[in-house]
Amino acid sequence: MNDVVDAITKKLGDIDQMLFSLQREKFDQIVYVLEESRAQLKDPATVNALLQKLRPRLIKDSPSRRYTVQRLFCLPFEELLSDNRRGEKAMGKIPRKSIPAIWQFYEKHGQTAAITAAKEATTKGPLTLTQAIKVGTPIWADAAQVIRTKVAEAKRTPDSLKKMSAELGGQDSFLSAEEASLALAAGDILMLFREQLPPPPIRELDEKDAELVATTIAAISKDRGMDAASSPLMMLLARLESPTLIKTLMGKIRTAGNDTPDAAIISKQLDIFAGQASEAVVGEMESRLESLAEAQTDAIPREAIARRIEDAIAGLDDVAANASEEGTDKQLRRRFDKMKQIMKNTVTDKVIEGTSSAVGDALASFDPSGGLHRPSTEAMAAVEDRLVALRLANRYSDVLDLKSDLKREIERSVTQMKDALGTAVQEAMTSKGGDGSDGAPTRDDIESNLMSRVRMMELVGDAEGAGRELEKVMDVLDTHHPDLDDID
Repeated sequence: MNDVVDAITKKLGDIDQMLFSLQREKFDQIVYVLEESRAQLKDPATVNALLQKLRPRLIKDSPSRRYTVQRLFCLPFEELLSDNRRGEKAMGKIPRKSIPAIWQFYEKHGQTAAITAAKEATTKGPLTLTQAIKVGTPIWADAAQVIRTKVAEAKRTPDSLKKMSAELGGQDSFLSAEEASLALAAGDILMLFREQLPPPPIRELDEKDAELVATTIAAISKDRGMDAASSPLMMLLARLESPTLIKTLMGKIRTAGNDTPDAAIISKQLDIFAGQASEAVVGEMESRLESLAEAQTDAIPREAIARRIEDAIAGLDDVAANASEEGTDKQLRRRFDKMKQIMKNTVTDKVIEGTSSAVGDALASFDPSGGLHRPSTEAMAAVEDRLVALRLANRYSDVLDLKSDLKREIERSVTQMKDALGTAVQEAMTSKGGDGSDGAPTRDDIESNLMSRVRMMELVGDAEGAGRELEKVMDVLDTHHPDLDDID
């Protein structure tokens, strides 16, 4: 086992290039071996680093994964995990980097029998989700009790608090352990809630879904404690298409709760969460932007990146307005500025940079044999993704102070397109065309080639220029390559 892991981890530095070239079957095998080894190695740090590198592909392909005891431990709050490498800890979000320390803390202070039983169950082979919940429930209940007791003890004196924070690796991990304990206390209820809640992205809650959230809040409040009842709302927030929807949806949840015997409890919990809503939304937005910024190159289409940034800008305006109403805008201002900087860097790195070079490569690929052949579908799809993203980003370039950068890249791209199209038009005027039997481009190939070039100009937003070039292209086609079906 160690030999296999060593062989894989030696490639850690090159993993960025390997990620998306692996066949699905091979990738699943690597993930299986890594997660199995993580449960057996004394120091799994290197394996954890490699799995972190693999996260974009894991999200994309969602392979079947082995439940290690640590992953089993995290199940109730799995959807609340965040990378959190760029700023302070966000409310309700649990940084992945804190998990090893929290787990080790629990291992040290928890029930040996419960931990041993869970380890044995996870090493016997893959578990179904139902089996995982059955194995995990005793661990979650014990871990919640242990961590909450230790947190309460630590808060009694500054020295105790400092000591426990140091044992966990810092203040962020201490806060994360406290929040994780709340989800762990309601672990079995939350797992049922997760299964019944609509999958992301949630745009709306129907009456049944709103009632599910309301009754889950009530069940946790009554059986596991009022302080644990924010977990389903944080989980809902993580699944929303736009985090700012939470304020509207809370009204629906309140209405659904009014028809239950637990209306007072549900209303009280919603009131508590309403006072924290802006901070919770900011934390969710930070987590999403961080993941987007650090996603593997080409893992997400550039058009999708540009649209997500546009949505985030609109969301930031909404949450800033809400925070102003709540009087929390001043303490959140610095985080708003950080988010804008992340958005700016993401657009620069993933949308703007390299577009004009990619345009040049695409134009070169249009003529692989020196003639006006039909462009490949792949070449057009790739360059269309870049150009649409560039045009979308141009809509909010002022907000992110990127207007000059975008203008420069668009001008470079359009210049290349016009020059290449001019050359192609001249070539079309002298090309004879044919039936394709001798490898020469056909009339349809030539038309497709020229029209694809015009389309590129249109996609980047130069509609006026594209219109002028289209007239030239049609004149050349009508004069030098008339469609035989149109000839009387």
